[in-house]
Amino acid sequence: MVHAKAESQPSDYVCDVCGKPMAYRFSKNGRYLACTGYPECKTTCPVDADGKKVIRAEVDVPCPTCGKKMILRRSRFGPFLGCADYPTCKGILPCDKDGQPLKVVKEEDIKETCAVCGAPMGVKRKGRRPFLGCSKYPECTNTAPIPDGIRLEAPPKPPAKEAGVNCPKCGKAMLIRTGSRGEFIACSGFPRCRNAMNMDKLDELKAQQAANPVKPPETKTKAKAKPKAKPKTAKAKKAE
Repeated sequence: MVHAKAESQPSDYVCDVCGKPMAYRFSKNGRYLACTGYPECKTTCPVDADGKKVIRAEVDVPCPTCGKKMILRRSRFGPFLGCADYPTCKGILPCDKDGQPLKVVKEEDIKETCAVCGAPMGVKRKGRRPFLGCSKYPECTNTAPIPDGIRLEAPPKPPAKEAGVNCPKCGKAMLIRTGSRGEFIACSGFPRCRNAMNMDKLDELKAQQAANPVKPPETKTKAKAKPKAKPKTAKAKKAE
């Protein structure tokens, strides 16, 4: 039995880059066209439900990385703008279905009211995806998606704070950092030491180190290298 991703079907299309015939292949997102000259040529092209080639439309938006034109592309998460010079340049921009870049706004600039109770709505997050939730939660559980045509400005990450304990693995100071799921404590020796744990273990770790303190690692000072002796010249050898 052949895996679906390994199957290929011939097509009537020709690669625009190298001129070789293209074949239908399958991925987790569905069917697409791929050049038969792979891996020398890695050209691919999306197809519609009938198997017809979808022509990627260029938009009059410069790439933020290299300045070249961008192409309207689609993924399983929706449309986006990708640089026409891909894979040399991998610049992307979020956009709407018509290929227009989304306007970047701050969370406090969104003024929406709840359709159920009329209270103002605020930006909430479930994982990494933002949405609008009623400010009277839990009395009102109404939610709404982020309005079309805008993109939220990424909030700045707060600076790391000292946790007041040392790493039980390497002895360096632990820091309180903020990730996509909230605060956690991690070793300041990252990436050499990747020790990390949840915030609920901080009090337990403090109690353990109060009874048995963890000594910080000693900083080793490098000894100065002795200067190398200069090689003796021919005259010096004769004098000896």
